[in-house]
This record gives sequence, structure tokens and C-alpha cells, in this order.
Amino acid sequence: MPREVTALFYRFRKYLSRLRYRKKDGSRRAEDMSAETELGRFLDRYLYDRFPGAEAFSAIERVRDREQQLAGVDVIFRGKDGRTFRVDEKAQLYYIN
Repeated sequence: MPREVTALFYRFRKYLSRLRYRKKDGSRRAEDMSAETELGRFLDRYLYDRFPGAEAFSAIERVRDREQQLAGVDVIFRGKDGRTFRVDEKAQLYYIN
């Protein structure tokens, strides 16, 4: 594993360990946003244009629109067949297989 990828992996572990602890009001919003930003950078750099089957997509777009992001859409995959897939990356922070 390249040194860069290893360093990012350990940063994720640090963020994920912080997510276990909630503030007194039960909110983790700041931690979620920080971890999601790091996850997005990692996925953009090392996964989205390289995963098996990536050639089936005509475009992979990071969503910048705040309304879509609040609705849980972080990335949009546009298939060459006309289908569209919306991805909520934050969910991956909690449900990684």
C-alpha cells in the first residue's frame, strides 16, 4: 500500500474513533462533516475512477449544491445507459463492511 494511502487510512481511523463520543447535546455534526470531507477526498483520489466497472459511467460528479448535500447526496454517478446513482458517503462511515 503506498505511503500516502496508509497515512489517509490512519487519519480515517482517528476520525472514526472520535465519532464514538457524542457531545452533551447528542450532536456529532462537526465531526461528521470533517470525517465526510476526508472520506470524499480519499474516494475521489483512489477509488471513483479506478474501481472495476468504472468504465460503465460517463461521469462521476462531486455534489457542491448545499440542498442536495443536506438531502444526503454527495456524489452522482451517471451511467452510459442513462441511469443515475446518488451516493451518500457519510453512510459509509457508519456501515463499512
